[in-house]
Amino acid sequence: MQIRTGSMVVGTLLAGLLVMGTLGCFNPNDAFQALDSVSGNERSPEVAKKIGAPVKLTADNFQQEVVNADQVVLIDFYADWCGPCRSMEPIVSDLASDYKGKLIVGKVDVDKEQALSQRMGIQGLPTFLLVKNGKVVKKFVGSRPRSELEAQIKKHL
Repeated sequence: MQIRTGSMVVGTLLAGLLVMGTLGCFNPNDAFQALDSVSGNERSPEVAKKIGAPVKLTADNFQQEVVNADQVVLIDFYADWCGPCRSMEPIVSDLASDYKGKLIVGKVDVDKEQALSQRMGIQGLPTFLLVKNGKVVKKFVGSRPRSELEAQIKKHL
């Protein structure tokens, strides 16, 4: 009986740790992405900006969302297979949320948007472009600390 009680306690503790670990790693944008993928719908740029999430940029919406934007735009050119790109994802999402209404954060999947990536001269990943009034004012290639991206964002806001 004591062994059974002990194993139940251990099982309960392990389950609790699993739940706590899962909750500690929860990112609200992941929930939106999961809902989008289940429904088969892409989140519109308007919705993404309203909730403080990165905007999916394509050749079709680039002119409207970047060139004609009335705000500064940070563009993240990335690939799903790129490790440094994945490591920058939380920083990019946090910047979109933290600067909601002041900065548009866009993401371009270079594998799906090859022509756009070529047109913008992307040669390494991740590449970040800071665009103001339709013109590139800063280019970063490779992983960067949040502080470096943020310093340039603040400089151009």
